[in-house]
Amino acid sequence: MIQVVIADDQEMLHETFEMYSADGDYTIVGHCYNGKEALETVLSQTPDIIVLDIELPILNGLEVASKIRQAKLPTKILIATQHKDALYLEQTIRAKLHGFMHKDESPKRYGFILFTLMAGNYYLSPAVTETVFDLFNDQKQDPARPDHDLTPREQEILRMIANQSTTRQIADAFHLSVHTVNNHRRAINRKLQISNPHELIQKARDLGLTP
Repeated sequence: MIQVVIADDQEMLHETFEMYSADGDYTIVGHCYNGKEALETVLSQTPDIIVLDIELPILNGLEVASKIRQAKLPTKILIATQHKDALYLEQTIRAKLHGFMHKDESPKRYGFILFTLMAGNYYLSPAVTETVFDLFNDQKQDPARPDHDLTPREQEILRMIANQSTTRQIADAFHLSVHTVNNHRRAINRKLQISNPHELIQKARDLGLTP
Protein backbone atom coordinates (compact mmCIF):
# COMPACT_ATOMS: atom_id res chain seq x y z
CA MET A 1 0.00 0.00 0.00
CA ILE A 2 1.23 3.50 -0.81
CA GLN A 3 2.46 5.38 2.27
CA VAL A 4 1.63 9.08 2.18
CA VAL A 5 2.48 12.13 4.29
CA ILE A 6 0.19 15.17 4.07
CA ALA A 7 1.80 18.57 4.66
CA ASP A 8 -0.62 21.50 4.74
CA ASP A 9 -1.36 24.20 7.31
CA GLN A 10 -5.11 23.90 6.58
CA GLU A 11 -7.20 20.98 7.85
CA MET A 12 -9.26 20.38 4.69
CA LEU A 13 -6.61 18.50 2.70
CA HIS A 14 -5.74 16.34 5.72
CA GLU A 15 -9.38 15.45 6.28
CA THR A 16 -10.21 14.59 2.67
CA PHE A 17 -7.10 12.46 2.13
CA GLU A 18 -7.81 10.66 5.42
CA MET A 19 -11.44 10.08 4.48
CA TYR A 20 -10.68 8.58 1.07
CA SER A 21 -7.82 6.44 2.37
CA ALA A 22 -10.57 4.08 3.53
CA ASP A 23 -10.79 2.89 -0.09
CA GLY A 24 -7.54 1.03 0.54
CA ASP A 25 -5.39 2.58 -2.21
CA TYR A 26 -3.09 4.34 0.24
CA THR A 27 -2.47 4.92 3.93
CA ILE A 28 -1.62 8.18 5.71
CA VAL A 29 1.54 7.82 7.79
CA GLY A 30 1.98 11.46 8.79
CA HIS A 31 0.17 14.78 9.13
CA CYS A 32 2.36 17.92 9.09
CA TYR A 33 1.36 21.57 9.44
CA ASN A 34 4.60 23.43 8.69
CA GLY A 35 7.62 22.93 6.47
CA LYS A 36 10.05 22.05 9.26
CA GLU A 37 7.77 19.30 10.51
CA ALA A 38 7.23 18.02 6.97
CA LEU A 39 10.95 17.78 6.26
CA GLU A 40 11.69 16.02 9.55
CA THR A 41 8.87 13.53 8.93
CA VAL A 42 10.08 12.65 5.43
CA LEU A 43 13.69 12.31 6.57
CA SER A 44 12.70 9.98 9.40
CA GLN A 45 9.98 7.92 7.68
CA THR A 46 10.80 8.08 3.95
CA PRO A 47 7.19 7.75 2.78
CA ASP A 48 6.40 6.83 -0.81
CA ILE A 49 4.80 10.23 -1.46
CA ILE A 50 4.50 13.58 0.29
CA VAL A 51 1.53 15.80 -0.65
CA LEU A 52 3.05 19.21 -0.09
CA ASP A 53 1.29 22.56 0.14
CA ILE A 54 3.42 25.21 -1.53
CA GLU A 55 2.76 27.89 1.13
CA LEU A 56 3.68 26.14 4.35
CA PRO A 57 4.94 28.27 7.24
CA ILE A 58 8.59 28.17 8.48
CA LEU A 59 9.79 26.45 5.28
CA ASN A 60 7.60 26.76 2.19
CA GLY A 61 6.80 23.76 0.04
CA LEU A 62 9.49 24.43 -2.54
CA GLU A 63 12.16 24.76 0.16
CA VAL A 64 11.05 21.46 1.69
CA ALA A 65 11.05 19.81 -1.74
CA SER A 66 14.56 21.08 -2.45
CA LYS A 67 15.90 19.63 0.81
CA ILE A 68 14.20 16.29 0.17
CA ARG A 69 15.83 16.10 -3.25
CA GLN A 70 19.20 17.11 -1.80
CA ALA A 71 18.89 14.16 0.59
CA LYS A 72 18.42 11.90 -2.47
CA LEU A 73 15.36 10.22 -0.98
CA PRO A 74 13.03 8.12 -3.15
CA THR A 75 9.97 9.97 -1.82
CA LYS A 76 7.89 11.43 -4.64
CA ILE A 77 6.72 15.02 -4.23
CA LEU A 78 3.21 16.10 -5.17
CA ILE A 79 2.65 19.85 -4.87
CA ALA A 80 -0.89 20.74 -3.79
CA THR A 81 -2.18 24.30 -4.09
CA GLN A 82 -5.36 26.30 -4.52
CA HIS A 83 -3.60 28.59 -7.02
CA LYS A 84 -3.39 28.28 -10.79
CA ASP A 85 -0.64 30.86 -11.24
CA ALA A 86 1.97 30.15 -13.90
CA LEU A 87 4.78 30.94 -11.45
CA TYR A 88 3.72 28.16 -9.07
CA LEU A 89 3.56 25.68 -11.91
CA GLU A 90 6.84 26.85 -13.42
CA GLN A 91 8.64 26.52 -10.09
CA THR A 92 7.29 22.98 -9.71
CA ILE A 93 8.53 22.05 -13.18
CA ARG A 94 11.91 23.73 -12.71
CA ALA A 95 12.38 21.91 -9.40
CA LYS A 96 11.79 18.58 -11.21
CA LEU A 97 9.07 17.51 -8.79
CA HIS A 98 6.63 14.73 -9.56
CA GLY A 99 3.26 16.39 -9.82
CA PHE A 100 1.07 19.45 -9.40
CA MET A 101 -2.41 18.92 -7.92
CA HIS A 102 -4.97 21.69 -7.68
CA LYS A 103 -6.92 21.50 -4.42
CA ASP A 104 -10.19 21.56 -6.36
CA GLU A 105 -9.29 18.08 -7.62
CA SER A 106 -11.98 15.52 -6.81
CA PRO A 107 -10.93 13.40 -3.80
CA LYS A 108 -12.18 10.38 -5.75
CA ARG A 109 -9.10 10.82 -7.96
CA TYR A 110 -6.58 10.75 -5.09
CA GLY A 111 -5.84 7.05 -5.53
CA PHE A 112 -5.38 7.45 -9.28
CA ILE A 113 -3.05 10.43 -8.79
CA LEU A 114 -0.89 8.58 -6.27
CA PHE A 115 -0.69 5.48 -8.47
CA THR A 116 0.31 7.71 -11.39
CA LEU A 117 3.28 9.01 -9.42
CA MET A 118 4.25 5.56 -8.18
CA ALA A 119 4.26 4.32 -11.79
CA GLY A 120 6.97 6.87 -12.54
CA ASN A 121 4.71 9.32 -14.35
CA TYR A 122 4.18 13.04 -13.82
CA TYR A 123 0.73 14.24 -12.74
CA LEU A 124 -0.77 17.60 -13.71
CA SER A 125 -4.29 18.60 -12.67
CA PRO A 126 -6.68 19.31 -15.56
CA ALA A 127 -7.49 22.60 -13.79
CA VAL A 128 -4.09 24.01 -14.75
CA THR A 129 -3.96 22.86 -18.38
CA GLU A 130 -4.63 26.39 -19.63
CA THR A 131 -1.89 27.70 -17.36
CA VAL A 132 0.58 25.28 -18.98
CA PHE A 133 -0.16 26.69 -22.43
CA ASP A 134 0.13 30.26 -21.10
CA LEU A 135 3.43 29.40 -19.44
CA PHE A 136 5.04 28.01 -22.57
CA ASN A 137 3.69 30.87 -24.67
CA ASP A 138 5.20 33.35 -22.23
CA GLN A 139 8.54 31.55 -22.35
CA LYS A 140 8.58 31.78 -26.14
CA GLN A 141 7.92 35.52 -25.96
CA ASP A 142 10.32 36.18 -23.10
CA PRO A 143 12.84 33.41 -22.41
CA ALA A 144 14.46 35.35 -19.57
CA ARG A 145 13.03 34.10 -16.24
CA PRO A 146 13.12 35.88 -12.83
CA ASP A 147 16.37 35.35 -10.94
CA HIS A 148 14.76 34.53 -7.61
CA ASP A 149 12.83 31.75 -5.88
CA LEU A 150 10.02 33.80 -4.39
CA THR A 151 6.59 32.25 -4.57
CA PRO A 152 3.78 34.41 -6.00
CA ARG A 153 2.48 34.93 -2.44
CA GLU A 154 5.91 36.09 -1.29
CA GLN A 155 6.15 38.48 -4.24
CA GLU A 156 2.78 39.99 -3.34
CA ILE A 157 3.80 40.36 0.30
CA LEU A 158 7.07 41.98 -0.78
CA ARG A 159 5.10 44.43 -2.90
CA MET A 160 2.84 45.32 0.03
CA ILE A 161 5.77 45.73 2.42
CA ALA A 162 7.52 48.02 -0.07
CA ASN A 163 4.30 50.04 -0.30
CA GLN A 164 4.38 50.55 3.48
CA SER A 165 1.63 48.10 4.41
CA THR A 166 1.81 46.90 8.01
CA THR A 167 2.09 43.25 8.99
CA ARG A 168 -1.50 43.34 10.26
CA GLN A 169 -2.76 44.83 6.97
CA ILE A 170 -0.96 42.11 5.00
CA ALA A 171 -2.35 39.40 7.29
CA ASP A 172 -5.89 40.74 6.86
CA ALA A 173 -5.50 41.02 3.06
CA PHE A 174 -4.52 37.35 2.69
CA HIS A 175 -6.53 35.97 5.64
CA LEU A 176 -3.30 34.88 7.34
CA SER A 177 -2.06 35.11 10.90
CA VAL A 178 0.56 37.73 11.81
CA HIS A 179 2.89 34.85 12.63
CA THR A 180 2.56 33.41 9.12
CA VAL A 181 3.20 36.82 7.55
CA ASN A 182 6.34 37.20 9.67
CA ASN A 183 7.50 33.78 8.44
CA HIS A 184 6.99 34.97 4.86
CA ARG A 185 8.98 38.14 5.61
CA ARG A 186 11.89 36.12 6.97
CA ALA A 187 11.80 33.85 3.91
CA ILE A 188 11.83 36.90 1.60
CA ASN A 189 14.78 38.44 3.43
CA ARG A 190 16.68 35.16 3.33
CA LYS A 191 16.06 34.44 -0.35
CA LEU A 192 16.88 37.96 -1.51
CA GLN A 193 19.65 38.50 1.06
CA ILE A 194 17.97 41.65 2.33
CA SER A 195 19.36 43.21 5.50
CA ASN A 196 17.50 46.52 5.79
CA PRO A 197 14.27 48.26 4.65
CA HIS A 198 16.07 50.32 1.97
CA GLU A 199 17.34 47.15 0.28
CA LEU A 200 13.85 45.65 0.44
CA ILE A 201 12.28 48.64 -1.34
CA GLN A 202 15.03 48.68 -3.96
CA LYS A 203 14.68 44.94 -4.57
CA ALA A 204 10.92 45.30 -5.03
CA ARG A 205 11.61 47.95 -7.68
CA ASP A 206 14.23 45.80 -9.38
CA LEU A 207 11.71 42.97 -9.62
CA GLY A 208 9.09 45.27 -11.11
CA LEU A 209 6.77 44.91 -8.09
CA THR A 210 6.66 48.65 -7.38
CA PRO A 211 7.14 51.74 -9.57
